[in-house]
Amino acid sequence: MQKKQNILELRLYDNAIDFINKSTESFILADEGNLREFKYAILLLANGVELMLKSILEDKHPLFINENLDSGKNTTVKAENLVKRINLVYEQDKKMIKKTEAENFLAIREVRNQIIHKDVIFTIDNHPTRLYAKTLYSLDLVVRNFKGKILSHVIDSWNDIVLVEGIKNNYHSHIKGITIDGTPIPCPLCSIEKLIEDNGQIRCFNCNQVYNSLEEAIMANSNEELIDDLLFAFQNELISQNFKFGDCPKCGVEDYSWFNPNDNSIHCFNCGLIDSNLCSKCNKKSAFIVTYDIGNYDTESEIYCMNCSEYIDTKLCKGCYQEKREFVFVGIDVKNTSLFKEEFSTLEYGDGPFIYQHLCKACVQRLEYLVKESVIELING
Repeated sequence: MQKKQNILELRLYDNAIDFINKSTESFILADEGNLREFKYAILLLANGVELMLKSILEDKHPLFINENLDSGKNTTVKAENLVKRINLVYEQDKKMIKKTEAENFLAIREVRNQIIHKDVIFTIDNHPTRLYAKTLYSLDLVVRNFKGKILSHVIDSWNDIVLVEGIKNNYHSHIKGITIDGTPIPCPLCSIEKLIEDNGQIRCFNCNQVYNSLEEAIMANSNEELIDDLLFAFQNELISQNFKFGDCPKCGVEDYSWFNPNDNSIHCFNCGLIDSNLCSKCNKKSAFIVTYDIGNYDTESEIYCMNCSEYIDTKLCKGCYQEKREFVFVGIDVKNTSLFKEEFSTLEYGDGPFIYQHLCKACVQRLEYLVKESVIELING
């Protein structure tokens, strides 16, 4: 006899996640105005909670989901006994479902029973959003504690549901997350706006994900429009504190870098902490070397101070009248005065038949070209 093939198999955990997913879909529809969907959101979430709690028992041993452990019957433990049994089974692991979570699970189970067996009336005072948010929050805590998983990773519409004002107001309501210029910063991992400062790092109070800095938490988001909004708010707040912004000396992105006078360092949204040097003018560690190609495999270097907002230790090159830091001393014997003056009209003779001057590397390259054209010769001191 051929064995029948299963067309669908859902373990307790998978089944619970399916109910929770469908529940969030109904909740979003209800929040958009289809109020009858609140009924399905509550029913489905309550069922998801019950299945998730049974899954937690099953993780310890499949027999623990039976109502009577000795009877051998397949009747599963009643919903009202799930929390008590979990706390008993996991007592040696020093894990338990706390009173607040247990009360929230009881509350949604009672409302579910009312929906199925009685009349149910929702008002402003007992708005379903508050019950839903508190239950989802408690379930998230329990799943993380007992399964080491985060609901934000498995709920398809998570990023939409955490934007609902009622959810935000009830999720970790006692914790104020970091804001920038009045704009709250969501955790890139779970999307909850509860980032807090913790021992010099940024930690998500909801999922415990740690970021080295606030800018790292901003840049880790996947929503580019959100990143732009957060960067704009971040810049506005720092500019109001007299922080100086500029192009990053490492990645080169415009206005992505700033000098922090509080910790005397340069930072970038992309690159993090940037190596910097003391500025000879302001004595802040706000200077860095800018090196650029001037052709013929040669380069010039400048020192730019982000705090002073100018190039440092520069002098005016008499050949091109640009401020430069590096100079080469040259002697010039002019062979063709008219062609030389077309290229270097500012260079004048001193005492003697030759021109001696300190010129920048770019001007020296132009002189070397004139040597090839027999316009001048370069001479030693």
